Amino acid sequence: MAGIFYLTGLMLNVIAGAMAFTTLLALLVNEPGMAMTFLVSTAMLVFVGGSLSIALRGRYREMRRIEVMGLAAAIWIIVPIFCAIPFWLSGISQTLVSALFEAVSGFTTTGSTLFGSLDQVPRTIILWRAILQWIGGLTTVMIVLLVFAPAQLGGIPERPLALIESGARSVKKRVLSTTGRIAPLYTLVTLICFIGLTASGLPLLDSFSIALSAISTGGFMPRDGGIGAYGSHPAEIIVGFAMLIGGTSFIWHRMLAQGRWPLAKQHREAFWFLGLAVVIGAYFTWSFFYGLDGPAGLYFFTALQTGFFTAVSLISTTGIEFREGGFAILSLPLLLGVCLIGGAGFSTAGGVKLYRAGAMLAQGNRELRRLIYPHGVRPAHFGGQVYDIQMMKSVWSIFILYLGISVALAALLGLFGFSFEAAITVAIANLVNAGPVYEALANQNPDWLAYSETSIGGQITLIIAMILGRLEIIGLIVVFNLTFWRS
Repeated sequence: MAGIFYLTGLMLNVIAGAMAFTTLLALLVNEPGMAMTFLVSTAMLVFVGGSLSIALRGRYREMRRIEVMGLAAAIWIIVPIFCAIPFWLSGISQTLVSALFEAVSGFTTTGSTLFGSLDQVPRTIILWRAILQWIGGLTTVMIVLLVFAPAQLGGIPERPLALIESGARSVKKRVLSTTGRIAPLYTLVTLICFIGLTASGLPLLDSFSIALSAISTGGFMPRDGGIGAYGSHPAEIIVGFAMLIGGTSFIWHRMLAQGRWPLAKQHREAFWFLGLAVVIGAYFTWSFFYGLDGPAGLYFFTALQTGFFTAVSLISTTGIEFREGGFAILSLPLLLGVCLIGGAGFSTAGGVKLYRAGAMLAQGNRELRRLIYPHGVRPAHFGGQVYDIQMMKSVWSIFILYLGISVALAALLGLFGFSFEAAITVAIANLVNAGPVYEALANQNPDWLAYSETSIGGQITLIIAMILGRLEIIGLIVVFNLTFWRS
């Protein structure tokens, strides 16, 4: 247990550093009151994180697998509580629960917000939300690589880990080595996106916020009206490609960066992501071009660009709407189905993940062939990944858990004023960390509750949904199962 709190303390120190940086940004945007808020918040985190790190340094021991799983739960549950301090101290969030809602939404890259209008929100808070998303996106990839994949939780393939493994057995050394392999690429893509957005004419701080949000597939925007409010097609293209990178595997990106083309070709999940984006994007393009979403269509190339990146935003669970009413073109079951599948594994996207959907399709095809050729040899694989029966059990288990938890959350949200369709939509959107999708649909359905109208009970339920999504549900079940701790 000492290792859990020791490494959590180190994570709090990282958050403290981000808060100190935000303090400087507050001075830059001429908000001295917010600078004081973040300075006090930084001091609190330095005290807590530093105390844990110093007090437990000598007691740190190598962690068991269940303790590593407990570390993942501690990061997603404990860290957002401290991230919520600026929201509470600034007075922008009226209750502790609403402050925690914003912090959890940012850190889990969900993108749901209780702020009715961003025009009334201090710029420093807007920047802090974006920074939280960026850290949360990197944390998502790191936890999958260091915790879920080695345990093959929910059928996560362990094979790609060979590309980033350092051979270290210590959890602490593995964290440092894996961060050194993933963080530079993550930072470089963010920097390129930021420079591109600035060059396309967007304000400097808006470019910074959007770049952090796009690569982390978070969905928070710095201004009302979304990306379309800037009226810049180059900016939309840059954001679209950033979401494309964020929604695909960072291990695949590393393969490409190292020139490992044969391995990259075997990584079918990335091609499925692109293929799905093309198919759904084609439907959006056709709808936008012929004006099915309004009285007049768009020019073809504008419709093509908007349609493709709307599809990428949906599949990557970012939820940025490139054209108002765009998501509503898809039927609700299809829209929720795409969100539920989500992006690629080892990415910042939420959802069940495409490799699991591919595994279920591969198994389904295998069983159909068994009916025709009962004694035939039928290999089960998805690209270069071979699926055995144990992995398929894990895949189906987590898929059923996603469905079951979605129904349970929707039933609970129905008690807090959400209509039937709204409850199902908001439950799935937040469970797969695609919060803005619900907000976009709520704008088209006046009888649906907006996030800002959600009661305290509804906010707590959605907080649980966001955290469950990042822990892939089964992770939390493992952590709170006493049998695993006793064994």
